[in-house]
Amino acid sequence: MNNLARNIFLLRNEKNRSQSEVCAQLGFPRNTWSNWENGISVPDIDKIIAIAHYFDIGLDDLIASDLNNNRPDKKGIPVEIITTVDSYVHEDQPSYERTAKPVKKQDGTAPDHSAVINALQGQIKAQEATILALQRTMQLLEEQLKSARHH
Repeated sequence: MNNLARNIFLLRNEKNRSQSEVCAQLGFPRNTWSNWENGISVPDIDKIIAIAHYFDIGLDDLIASDLNNNRPDKKGIPVEIITTVDSYVHEDQPSYERTAKPVKKQDGTAPDHSAVINALQGQIKAQEATILALQRTMQLLEEQLKSARHH
């Protein structure tokens, strides 16, 4: 099962909604939703956007993240690591001039840099997966459009 399938199943259950309830609100056939949740098919990009809005979640999280993981910040990265990463950057400089600076946790100890690096690498992979999924969806839509024009 892909992340999107797992995520829409998880999000629907977190809201305590049945497939029929979600489909009635979004205007999708229930059997189509079931196919999406089971990874049998994938919704078109306009449907993915509607689902993301319905569940109040970003497209990248909906498509590429594994929401089944513990996600205190809704992205699967512990809040301590987010705070540490944020503190690496001089906020008073333009983004293109920002440089890493030494950081310490509140207790004065150095953060676990390998955890920060692993978290950042995970986010990069998630973003890459999102880009690939969106590119594939665009390709499918372009193929459908070309096919419709020829008929």
